[in-house]
Amino acid sequence: MLYFLYYLLIINNFLCFSEIFKGYGQDNPPHPCYWRTSMNYGWYAPTIHTVPTFYYPQNHSFSAELGRAGMYRNCSLNTELDKSLL
Repeated sequence: MLYFLYYLLIINNFLCFSEIFKGYGQDNPPHPCYWRTSMNYGWYAPTIHTVPTFYYPQNHSFSAELGRAGMYRNCSLNTELDKSLL
């Protein structure tokens, strides 16, 4: 039920006013010689079919533990020869 309310209030309002979004490349397409397939991403404004309907937050337990314990530090023996400046 909560998801349905979120969908009605947020997603539908987002898509109803999609014509006011700026930054999508529908205005002036580049010359066909310079068109690349990577330009397809972000070229069109979001629609009801492209907006994700579910949100799966990530578990940050690894980063939290790493921040608490500190980054790994390499304390091994250096066996590389020093280069001469001559």
